[in-house]
Amino acid sequence: MLQETASQGEHPYGYASAADGETITFIEGECIMLRTSGVPSWKRHVRLILTNRTLYYMLFPGFAFMLVFRYLPMGGLIIAFKEYSFRKGIFGSEWVGLNQFKFIFTQNPDFFNVVRNTLVINLLKLLLYFPAPIILALLINEVRSMKLKRTIQPRYTCRILCPGLCLAR
Repeated sequence: MLQETASQGEHPYGYASAADGETITFIEGECIMLRTSGVPSWKRHVRLILTNRTLYYMLFPGFAFMLVFRYLPMGGLIIAFKEYSFRKGIFGSEWVGLNQFKFIFTQNPDFFNVVRNTLVINLLKLLLYFPAPIILALLINEVRSMKLKRTIQPRYTCRILCPGLCLAR
């Protein structure tokens, strides 16, 4: 039950007012702002949260996952800057700063060998693993027997595509 208070032609913004004193601003037909007259902003936020609480309930598992598996492990990164002792724990161990990194980059003779091996392994994975499913899909598409094609395709999808989608980041 919104009533237009200004037309689109007179002003770049269109305004509509609701029955309870709310003013909704439109730009090119889309609602962009909700203003209520006389209601403090924190009350509006609380009302919007309560109105959309099911959406927030759906967001909670994703936020919990990100917190537990992405942000909490960041606390363990402090070990790279300490002389870690199991008896003293993470926060009781002596702080050594960048000494660990100086050792790896300057004094470790195997550093460049390790970097080269890592790059070669990742390049080979990219060259071998990326085109394999595409080639298999093209080969399955060229099978002439529809009965065989319909038997192979669901198994291919379940065994290759589903785990790939689940493990993708």
